[in-house]
Amino acid sequence: MHGGRLGIYSSPDGDSYFAQMRILKRSPSGSTTAQNPKEGELEDIIGWSLEDFLLESENIDQITTRGEYLGETGSGRSTPIAVWKEGGSRIPIIIYVATRLLPLLALDDML
Repeated sequence: MHGGRLGIYSSPDGDSYFAQMRILKRSPSGSTTAQNPKEGELEDIIGWSLEDFLLESENIDQITTRGEYLGETGSGRSTPIAVWKEGGSRIPIIIYVATRLLPLLALDDML
């Protein structure tokens, strides 16, 4: 499995944190990798909107892309990220479970 860990980073100004919201998918070769979800794909897998939950229940600042937030222009620019201030210790756990563990269970028909 590639891409199983969740990247958590400090913002350039050091005032916030962000985590990538890529989901585990099976590649054509059969291995699993973290990839950008298509619109509605994660909600189809887990049955609820991670974005809505984070915005409403966890009070994150925004869901955006690396390109919009960091000004990246390379291949990672379209990667969705969640951005939050300090004190959001549950946020990375929620993102990890929803984007890594639940899709992995779904790939193995265990969800």
